[in-house]
Amino acid sequence: MKILHFNPFDSKTGIGQSISTYISMLQANMGKDVDIEVVTSLKDLKKSIHNQPPELIHLYGAWNWKNGIATAFAAKRNIRYVYTPYGQLDPWILNQHYLKHKLPRIILYQKRVMRQAYAVIALGNIEKEKLQELDWNNRIEVIFNPFVTSSITHEEVCEKLEKVYQKVQNSHVRQIMKENTKLALSILIKASQVDDIRWINEQERAAVKETDESEWKKLTVYAFQEKIRDLIETGCNLLGIIPPDIADSDLLCYPTEVANKKSEKAKYPQIHQKRGADNKIVSECFLAILTLVKDRQLNIRHLIDFAYLLRFSVMEEDKFLQELQEQKKTKEFKGLMSALAEYTSLEEGFMPVPGKYNGLTKKIQLLIN
Repeated sequence: MKILHFNPFDSKTGIGQSISTYISMLQANMGKDVDIEVVTSLKDLKKSIHNQPPELIHLYGAWNWKNGIATAFAAKRNIRYVYTPYGQLDPWILNQHYLKHKLPRIILYQKRVMRQAYAVIALGNIEKEKLQELDWNNRIEVIFNPFVTSSITHEEVCEKLEKVYQKVQNSHVRQIMKENTKLALSILIKASQVDDIRWINEQERAAVKETDESEWKKLTVYAFQEKIRDLIETGCNLLGIIPPDIADSDLLCYPTEVANKKSEKAKYPQIHQKRGADNKIVSECFLAILTLVKDRQLNIRHLIDFAYLLRFSVMEEDKFLQELQEQKKTKEFKGLMSALAEYTSLEEGFMPVPGKYNGLTKKIQLLIN
């Protein structure tokens, strides 16, 4: 795992020297699985991202406009970053020249740097409490600074930090999968449903077999998070594939934020895998999915179960299409079919209406990614 550390402060300043010493400690003690590169200028940061993109960027300190630019570089290349304010957001510093110096910087970049960080590292419990009071980011980890306390060793700092890096990489992991890995995932889901190797063509088998170990880990993490490990295991067994063994302790991630607490507690119609579904059942489940999308409660299991209904249904398709047209739901159904093709490799032959990418498809992608 390559981590690019960015120290935007002049080495002649106290904060710049302190951060530099801290990063040097990490370089000397970090495990062999973590490759650390250090840059101090935006030019070198941009060059490093362009030449060999890191898995993560680690930003330090506050009130420096270069960090704001660095986050823009990261966003452009879809690279996540973690952030260590290094005590620079403590109230006594925040309140110094607040109106003239701090407030403009908060508006321009500082709040954004904090808010968009995938994880924030506090160097002590008091700092964590103060960062929580700001309410700019709730993914805050505490890793004590070994230069100000003897309660933690250099090696322990690196061990804890490596776990944070991995936790960040494990979160919303489908967003950082390669396209071939997403395809492999959908094929394994399809394989778990058809339960017959003849339904998986040579191109699909090759797509799964070409998945390397690092991508298999992402796939395994995703299956763990979405509670579909049983389906992936079934798909692997059908294809005769033995994926790398990954311990549950390596699958930790940050939980998905729930946008609508009220709808989270609401009761929704269940979508179960069932053979022989007729028009009525498919229609009811389709409307249930639309409700789940509206309330931001849809997950990949819902799509998997709906794909299963269609794959083994006994529908009157002409009548179903007529009902869709009468209800003015044809466009939405096409959008759902497009999503099923992407996430479950459902073939057009099992779709009452061919899929077409549209607004509903995009909403589903945002929810499930």
